Amino acid sequence: MSLQATIAGAFLWSVVIVVLALIWRQRASSHGSLHPREQVSAEAAQSDTPLSGPPPAITLSFPSKRIADFEFDECMGGRFGMKQLLGRPWVASFVFTRCITTCPTITLAMKQLHDRVIQHDPDVMFVTMTVDSKHDTATILQRYSETYSPDRNRWKFLTGEMDAMHGLIVRDFGIYVKENIGAQRRPGLEVAHSNKVVLINTEGIPVGTFLATDPAQMANLARILTGKKSFPQPGPPLRVSRVDRTGAGLDVELRPIAPDDVTDPEKTPGKAVDATQSGEDSGDSDSTSSAADKSLFPHPSTLSIPQRLARIDSLLPQWAHRLPVANALLNGTSTALLTLGWFAIRKKRVTLHRNAMIAAFVISIVFLGSYLTSHWALAEYTEERGRPFGGGTAATWIYRLILWPHIILAATVPFFAVRVLHHAFRKRWQKHRRLARIAFPVWMYVSVTGVVIYAMLYHWPSA
Repeated sequence: MSLQATIAGAFLWSVVIVVLALIWRQRASSHGSLHPREQVSAEAAQSDTPLSGPPPAITLSFPSKRIADFEFDECMGGRFGMKQLLGRPWVASFVFTRCITTCPTITLAMKQLHDRVIQHDPDVMFVTMTVDSKHDTATILQRYSETYSPDRNRWKFLTGEMDAMHGLIVRDFGIYVKENIGAQRRPGLEVAHSNKVVLINTEGIPVGTFLATDPAQMANLARILTGKKSFPQPGPPLRVSRVDRTGAGLDVELRPIAPDDVTDPEKTPGKAVDATQSGEDSGDSDSTSSAADKSLFPHPSTLSIPQRLARIDSLLPQWAHRLPVANALLNGTSTALLTLGWFAIRKKRVTLHRNAMIAAFVISIVFLGSYLTSHWALAEYTEERGRPFGGGTAATWIYRLILWPHIILAATVPFFAVRVLHHAFRKRWQKHRRLARIAFPVWMYVSVTGVVIYAMLYHWPSA
């Protein structure tokens, strides 16, 4: 191999190494700094005003009342609301697709509840409302929901006008939600909201709330919905008055919420009764388990593959979502050009062969830039080093048997391509042909398997 080819190949891989090093440094820097939750807590501890979450408040039990009529857009099309829910018990959850904290955990808990209850009571409904409808259109919600394979007749995903949805969630469900602004607003932290789901009876009255990040509370809800535990009943109205029996001038003690509870702002010191809870106690416990606490900002390594895939799809910006498709198209184009070049030289059409191979080389360079950008976006926005494969055990082994040779041979393509082209431009035809017999199948394998890997990562059925 000539010095020129070695230098050119080394330059291309130097670009790859530099970009990967920058990605690694960025991730190391983010891991060395405060986690967003810790940072919010540290900033809040130094300020009289918390950066996110509700202002100092009290939690009281209010009279049970029916949820107001509502109707929002359903992710599969059409409108859905209270009219279709009356007469059936249902569970409401509140998430947003860009969330990097507890929303995947909440939706997975709903999925597990949905699968457990579906065989016991066909009347139970599940409703997931987005708290970020400025971003979460019906199309985005549909894509988000597909990861959880819902029964579309029983599990609805709703979006609508943001102020109307927030008003309903706070006023009727008693769930805290607030759009973050200014310094509070970070990627994946656009909205602060409670981690609770709400149980509603057949009359449309909330009768209990359950912390979705607490497996014990969700198991309790499952027992209720499967008939193993009595269904909570609406509680009596709570009346508050002064000692002299008048309702005016009541003094109330305000207790600030701890700064580290901003993700679930309804947690308060001491025993509190939830605004929508009545009957059996299903609110937050006095103490939060370490497991539930860690689940507030789960690292990708702690999540299942479906959760990681949902998290990636939620966090990546739209331009980054398009890069894998672009990479597959570039690989496909390179394959077509390589095939054209091979047929052209077989027919002694040298000029067409030359142009096709040069074009394939240029396309491969463009692919390299797009591929590096795609992996940078994964690391920057999701802290993932690559998109996990969601197939079964056998499919995973097939995927790896394709991927490993692809990675190894891809490292040789820049050197082979530069050297083969260099021989051609120097008109060293014998050396050109001899090396091309090795370089062509390697280059072709890398291009074809690039498309196959994309298809398996993004279109292979989940296990």
